[in-house]
Amino acid sequence: MSTQPHDLLVLGDLHLGGSLRPPLTFKARRAVVRLDRELARFLDFQAAHPNRDAQGRARPWTLVLNGDCIDFLHLGLVPDGITRDPAEDEAMYGLDFDESRSRWKLACIVDYHRHAFAALCRFIEAGHQIVFIAGNHDADLCFPQVQRDLRGHIARFARGDREAVKAAVRFSEWFHHEPHRAWFEHGHRFDPYNTFPDPLEPIPAGDAAERRISPTFSHWGLRYFANRVRNFPLHDLETWTARQFLHWAWYKAGMGILRLVLVWGAFLLRYVRDTAGARLKGRTDAVARARRRTRLRALARSARLPVDRMIAIDALHLPHVGASLGRLMLSLYADRVALGLGVLLVLGVGLPNTDGWFASLVLTLAVLGAAWAGARWLDRRRPQVDVHPVLGRVADRIGRLARAPVVVFGHTHRPVLRRMGRTRWLNPGSWEHVGRHTSPCEGGGVRCRCDSRFAIITGSGRGTRAHLMAWCQTRRRPRELSQA
Repeated sequence: MSTQPHDLLVLGDLHLGGSLRPPLTFKARRAVVRLDRELARFLDFQAAHPNRDAQGRARPWTLVLNGDCIDFLHLGLVPDGITRDPAEDEAMYGLDFDESRSRWKLACIVDYHRHAFAALCRFIEAGHQIVFIAGNHDADLCFPQVQRDLRGHIARFARGDREAVKAAVRFSEWFHHEPHRAWFEHGHRFDPYNTFPDPLEPIPAGDAAERRISPTFSHWGLRYFANRVRNFPLHDLETWTARQFLHWAWYKAGMGILRLVLVWGAFLLRYVRDTAGARLKGRTDAVARARRRTRLRALARSARLPVDRMIAIDALHLPHVGASLGRLMLSLYADRVALGLGVLLVLGVGLPNTDGWFASLVLTLAVLGAAWAGARWLDRRRPQVDVHPVLGRVADRIGRLARAPVVVFGHTHRPVLRRMGRTRWLNPGSWEHVGRHTSPCEGGGVRCRCDSRFAIITGSGRGTRAHLMAWCQTRRRPRELSQA
């Protein structure tokens, strides 16, 4: 990273390629065009309008793309002429999560979103630089060849020195740290459904030809369930109630309930099988533990932090839902089903053997009370679906450990700039559904599309300032929402 004074421009959750799922409808293609158009306008504006210091000199931007900016996970297209083991039928389940498939996905995404990648190239040629942070949707960026490919894809749009463009692109597999300014990470470490068995190694070490992304609940669920049920709603699932899921399954799934249950069960069995190695390896593999400690020491040196602080930051992550079978059952609410069946069993056996209505009432109340207490106790141990409040709580702890005035997370798509203790917690929001909603803009209440959020961080130390911004698509310029 250049030591030249620079300001930080932060985008997250662009999800380039996320709409590329079969059947590729006109609506999906229109979403690609809309996102490319606004992102290109935004980047061109920011590249031409850097901040200036007291002497009037331009301060270059460091554009931090804070995870899920390239959506390898949701891309569902499959190349022609696939030749794979019949046991891994990619025509049915979608592409595997190995390096060769990730490289094909990247080339496909760049082809459809070429205007966005051309804008990234122009941004670099204007004198700025880019940092890609891997999220759960673009964990594929941890593959070395994918990183080289992405540099090459961006540089192919260069009008000048391609090597200089490649040198201005950096990658981080976990976090980006600007000492005494800001700590950036995507935030999926704190989401049990989207974190990896080991967040430090989303792609476990091994033979380069056989390496693949570790199973997360969302990766395996998308491939082995959602790819079989093409109209499964992929977005905003954390806001759905059980009633909404049942309504979708009955009326909109496009297959019978029995077949849907069988597909779901097959996915769960595969997920349990594929996470079994991680459950056992974490307890018994001394080599893996030693490699992990070495990795943490190297990260501490690069972040210019004491090793004990880096270990403490790493220890904040939450275990994935497949860390134990009990945790998986809690995540699937199987405990509620078991409690319900238990109540019916106890009452069914006990009530006929009680003497009188009073004894029956006491037994019923006792069983229901015990079931209620058990449900409350299990709920406190259930993996949390909505991790937005969790990110707010850990932001202050990371800020203290990393000595960072600002801690930036993404993942939840909810823009926020809030003081948490000594730290400012920042989430720049998402551009995934850019242009879908209108809202009043400044200047007479004009209705326009200002739903694209980003952030700017300036200064350092006690002079650090964080700004949550909106990109006004009607006026084609940014406007500030809040500052801390």
